[in-house]
Amino acid sequence: MVARLVPFHDDAERAPDGLAFAGVEAVAAWWKREAGEAAGFIGSTWAPEDAAAMHAMVDGTLAREGATFAQRVTDGRVVRGHGDLHTKHVYVLGPRVADIVCVDGIEFSEWFQIGWQDIGHDIAFLAMDLEAQGEVSLADEFIGRYLASTQDETLPLLQPLHRAFRAFVRGKVESIGAHAAEVPAEQRAALAESAARYLRLASTYAGRRAAPCLVVLCGPSGTGKSTIGGALASRIGAAMISSDAVRKRVAGLDPHTRVPEAFRAGLYSPEMSERTYAEMRRRATEHLAAGHPVVLDATHSRTEDRAAALAVARAAGVPALLIALTLSDDAALARIEQRQSGTLTTSDATPAIYRQQVERFEPPRQAEGPLLVIDAADDVSALVERIAEALPGRE
Repeated sequence: MVARLVPFHDDAERAPDGLAFAGVEAVAAWWKREAGEAAGFIGSTWAPEDAAAMHAMVDGTLAREGATFAQRVTDGRVVRGHGDLHTKHVYVLGPRVADIVCVDGIEFSEWFQIGWQDIGHDIAFLAMDLEAQGEVSLADEFIGRYLASTQDETLPLLQPLHRAFRAFVRGKVESIGAHAAEVPAEQRAALAESAARYLRLASTYAGRRAAPCLVVLCGPSGTGKSTIGGALASRIGAAMISSDAVRKRVAGLDPHTRVPEAFRAGLYSPEMSERTYAEMRRRATEHLAAGHPVVLDATHSRTEDRAAALAVARAAGVPALLIALTLSDDAALARIEQRQSGTLTTSDATPAIYRQQVERFEPPRQAEGPLLVIDAADDVSALVERIAEALPGRE
């Protein structure tokens, strides 16, 4: 599914009209209209406490993230996407990427948040609906892999809001059916139950966002840092800063450029690594100052690199957590070899590079700071849950 969506979003038409069309004020106007239309459902399919939680979340996010909305418009992240990407609109007809068919995309509307929307809405819609169907593990792995591929640093900042909006929309649509006199009574009852479930789910996303903190992922290539980091960042509303993408951007390359082996020595030299880590810390400092949680995705193989990351958290006055991901050599090498055959990866790791990393890796110690060591062979969702539970504070 990721291999299907990434090229689709890369090729999608970008919104032409700038901040007036798709900035925070446009989001606020859309929400005011949608919430007003749904107000009549409060007390029936929309529980008053769920409505209150949803309003508080939206108001808080819009007040806090105006700059993020603006940056995503400027970066071309508002596109003519699918617009209605829930589970009933995705068909897997065979084993190939080409066998995945997404139907009933919105093509008839020029309205913001319907025909045009942030790429994150498409991702959020499918992840939310997978969760609503009881497939939380699949939802986390899907969004983790999407972010590992796209390296969209700010997409996860808005994921709690985007998922809440998508759940709200499903709840509102089904509430309309539940109150339609022409719909048979048995069907109305089923729609009312489903609507209430979606609207309750929407209200839960606010409680998942973490307070500002710094999560430092550590481990050799192939241990799942980017996928786990992407899923975690999306769950807690954090910026995700990945060394693979930052390194190539510092070098003036597209993150998906596959660097020939003859040129890797320069790109992965100690000097370039120091520049990469310094740029990651600079970006983390900016996000923390803006009140964002941050996930740093890198090997962090040296004690001094981890110490420098933790110093960023101390300077910002926020807590930090080191996450050491462990995995057997066979499993890590299998992942690396599989990744080398793909076109969406940003990593240049090879089996030889992995072995060098393992030889040089300085395992994190409790003396460095709060540390959680986890086996990356576990389910992505279970790993994300463990990390989220270990975070020092939630909003």
